[in-house]
Amino acid sequence: MFLHLGGGVSVRLSDVLYIQDFAQTKASADNRRFWEQLRQKNSVRDLSLGKPRSLILTHFGVYLSGISSATLKKRSELSF
Repeated sequence: MFLHLGGGVSVRLSDVLYIQDFAQTKASADNRRFWEQLRQKNSVRDLSLGKPRSLILTHFGVYLSGISSATLKKRSELSF
């Protein structure tokens, strides 16, 4: 099954490691550090046109989506 992230991009559900509300990347020092490490080590693909609502970590990269993490969760549950 696939999960549509927006911007014409879909990824296999089995490749998704983590989905987070993007606002949480600034919620604590640990989250800020985690986000900085992701940005430095991975190419981040912004599908949100500069207005990210969720961060999706996959086996193959990091995506920023304009779709909320709650909606992505619902979509993933509907796929099964």
